Amino acid sequence: MATVLIVDDHASNRDFLKTLLGYRGHRVVEASDGAEALGLVKAERFDLVITDILMPTMDGYDFVRKLRAEQETAQVPVIFNTAHFLGREAKAVAEECGVTQIIYKPAEPEAVLCEIDAALGLAPKAVLVLETAEPDRESVRLLEEKSEELTRVKQRLEALIDLGQQLTAERDPMYLLESFCHTARKIIGAKYAAIFVLDEEQKTPRHFFTSGMTSEASAHVGSMPVGRGLLGFLLTDGGRVRVRDIAKHPNSVGFPAGHPGMTSFLGAAIRSSQGIYGALYVANKIGLEEFADEDEKLIATLVAQVGIAFENARLFEEVQRRAAELEDRVEARTAQLKEANKELESFSYSVSHDLRAPIRHIHGFADLLRKHADSALDETSRRYARTITEAAKQMGCLCDDLLAFLRMGRAELRTSVVSIDQLARQAVADVESYTARQNITWTLGPLPDVQGDPAMLRLVLMNLLSNAVKYTRTRAEAHIEIGSTDGNKDETVFFVRDNGVGFDMQYVDKLFGVFQRLHGADEFEGTGIGLANVRRIVDRHGGRTWAKGAVDGGATFYFSLPQ
Repeated sequence: MATVLIVDDHASNRDFLKTLLGYRGHRVVEASDGAEALGLVKAERFDLVITDILMPTMDGYDFVRKLRAEQETAQVPVIFNTAHFLGREAKAVAEECGVTQIIYKPAEPEAVLCEIDAALGLAPKAVLVLETAEPDRESVRLLEEKSEELTRVKQRLEALIDLGQQLTAERDPMYLLESFCHTARKIIGAKYAAIFVLDEEQKTPRHFFTSGMTSEASAHVGSMPVGRGLLGFLLTDGGRVRVRDIAKHPNSVGFPAGHPGMTSFLGAAIRSSQGIYGALYVANKIGLEEFADEDEKLIATLVAQVGIAFENARLFEEVQRRAAELEDRVEARTAQLKEANKELESFSYSVSHDLRAPIRHIHGFADLLRKHADSALDETSRRYARTITEAAKQMGCLCDDLLAFLRMGRAELRTSVVSIDQLARQAVADVESYTARQNITWTLGPLPDVQGDPAMLRLVLMNLLSNAVKYTRTRAEAHIEIGSTDGNKDETVFFVRDNGVGFDMQYVDKLFGVFQRLHGADEFEGTGIGLANVRRIVDRHGGRTWAKGAVDGGATFYFSLPQ
């Protein structure tokens, strides 16, 4: 059994290798980047190291160089494990630091195990021998090169598609920039990468993310001005810059002392519909002296993708922020309204309660005066006394009804299964007991049971039936129907329909308001509280109230209750 160190910043890649090595019975230790791996090799001896090349903080190239520099670890076998589209760069890096084996991702498990067995000396590495003539060897070589190039292009295209899908799905602008920076560096094959978005004054970076740099270097880079040198040129020109040897370039100023050393450089401005607002740059092409035309086209594609994605993510964040602000304002206004309604209700309750005694006195003494001095009063004075008595009586009714309405809002709901059919029959009997009219035809349809407060729902029916009786008294034959209809799947709808005087639908919104009446007191008595009470009770049950009618064409009042 061998002890193998796997170094890769993607957990899925580590898991794949760990599963294969476990199948062989090997012990596995994991690290997510070169810096962490370097600490592990100093503390423990490993029989084999399998490492990715491009990783945050310390990449595989630096890690292996430091590994080779120490006498204790210089002879540890190393396998590079990298993406196929970086094959050319990987070969150059491997040659430079003495690595002879490379596994290209994705790879078949059998091929991976063969490479591992060969590195551990458990089996010889397979060597392909072609017993053909010299011209055929050359043809095979060219064919292999073209095949490898096609594979590299295919995998790079797949990586771009995956990146595009990630950018489209991401809604956090900061995370989008950070993850994009790492991915762009890997796709292009660079030692360092940085991306930044400018502040409102377009002078300094507002958000700055790096890949391949230490945290100290990132801090230096993130605080640098971007108006000079190559970055200043990028932001002014708005195009792309590719430099083979940055030390010889006249615009190579502007990078801080703490910036990692750079040789080759490739950068591109990030645009939006409003203009240039940032840039992406990569430095030090892995395994090669400079970036290629292909890399320059690639970075142009990448900044176009991130520009659109960042704008979308920023707009989404702004919409979310505005929505949160609006929600906070609505909650604050709602709380204020609830408090104001509570104070108004308390005030109304207090006034209505306190007015009852003086109103009773006015009514009582006016009535006594009329009876005691009736013979001494002339007709005008008697009319005045009757008006005072009737007005006091009306005012008393208003106070009593208002108090009942306010109490209904404070009363506790005591819910149970309620038979609306039984409540309706009781309500009809009660209404018939206090009206002397004999010309009313009652129709009761099927009325299903509901969950609710029986006392409150009885009051709803009493108010609606009393209303129907009152507004049909001008009819020679009154017809009042109580029934139910199919609502949506979450509610049961009930109605009370009559053939009375009806109402004008343009005033339907006033029907359920407190003290709102569509007919004068000289036509029909009442205080305008009954329907308001109906709405309050139904609202407290989680239902709805509405009405339909026509002038002189009757009216139908509906209310729904949750199922």
